[in-house]
Amino acid sequence: MDSSLICLNTDDYILSISGEINHWCEVWLDTNSEKYCLGSELGSTIIERLYKALCGDRNSVSGKDSGITLSGVITLAEKHSSIYVGNQSSLLYLYIRDADAKPLARIFLDSKEVESWKRTLEKLR
Repeated sequence: MDSSLICLNTDDYILSISGEINHWCEVWLDTNSEKYCLGSELGSTIIERLYKALCGDRNSVSGKDSGITLSGVITLAEKHSSIYVGNQSSLLYLYIRDADAKPLARIFLDSKEVESWKRTLEKLR
């Protein structure tokens, strides 16, 4: 099994998917101070849902965080962490929380980062 299928980076975070695209994959969050296993899902499902969220394809509203309206992207199996997406001004906002709804990360992506992540994910679709 590949140790890292894909890494999506910002200055403060790394969201990585390890495994093989057509098999069960783990999603990891590296916060520069800690590393969390967020859970697992079929690799192609993770890639597709993240890609669609970055492109603006949103599910119904799932809630709010700090006044930002959020839509669900994916709830991962095993660890049951969830990823949500929203927009704040010109930034795309990814909100990640654990199974107990404790916030793990609030990741803000500018337009260049969004395009970079989309290009990376597009290669695996």
